[in-house]
Amino acid sequence: MTDIESWSDLLQARSGQEVIAFLREHPELVNRPDIASSEYALEQAVFYEQRELVTALLDLGADPDQLNDQGRLALHTAIELFEDSPEAALQLAALLVSRGADIEARGFPDFTALHRACAVDAMPIALLLIEHGANLNAAAEAWIDGGRTPLDVAETHAHEALAAALRNKGGRSAGQPWM
Repeated sequence: MTDIESWSDLLQARSGQEVIAFLREHPELVNRPDIASSEYALEQAVFYEQRELVTALLDLGADPDQLNDQGRLALHTAIELFEDSPEAALQLAALLVSRGADIEARGFPDFTALHRACAVDAMPIALLLIEHGANLNAAAEAWIDGGRTPLDVAETHAHEALAAALRNKGGRSAGQPWM
């Protein structure tokens, strides 16, 4: 049985084409975490902004909703890229959503993709998620004062334009009365 010591090391040491060829020879590895850190190939390909490899992994059956030991999902990783690489982040998020990533899947700390987008002020990704039916009022982190909605997260991080957009689309704070 073949195992990967570290997806991160492999993706940094080899070209995307070499990794794709390797995975075509060993398709059983597509959804197997590495030994070093329980990372998955798809999440790491997103992290390194390797769109062609992300597409190939999805074609080979990579599960876009795998949660690693650190509570990370590929879609959430794409969103976190927004601050440094907004265009790549939006492209990768759109690709993952179009290929079936669950926009309501929870990653650390109990965030949906929309919560994550609100935390990093990723307005275009938030709008993409809303367009695809993201729950504007999903409560996360129920152990903290009963939970936080995406609007609460945007407001906590002082992302006023994003908070206003959420309010305009029907987003509510966990502390607001529901009508």
